[in-house]
Amino acid sequence: MAIPGSQGGHIYNGATAIYVSQHTTNWMGRGTEVTVSNNGFAMFAPTIIEASWSAEFPLDDPNFPEVIGLVPNTVAANPFYFKHGNSTKADKLVDTYIESVQKVKSATGDVVRVSVSGKGGTLTVNVVAGTG
Repeated sequence: MAIPGSQGGHIYNGATAIYVSQHTTNWMGRGTEVTVSNNGFAMFAPTIIEASWSAEFPLDDPNFPEVIGLVPNTVAANPFYFKHGNSTKADKLVDTYIESVQKVKSATGDVVRVSVSGKGGTLTVNVVAGTG
């Protein structure tokens, strides 16, 4: 068994690497209730995968979020790859909706950070990072 470390777990927006402090992905099934009167329990049939994600990274002057394609209320022009740490594999989202881009400034001595979130898109899991 090979367990990937979390270092190197960046995101690709197409071919552009975004070096993140962390990213979180949630690939959740959305089922439709198909309960009938004679079974005595709730039943669900799988329908679609509902993707949601978030990422945080330090603000980089030459690579402002808008420059690297992170614009709120838009559908990403390129596929997003969420890399599995130091593995060569990633989960790929095509046509994901970029919901929110926040710039976080803290007076506690931290750097300015960017927090981004999105949802939706067509999901393919465990592809080679940044390809296909």
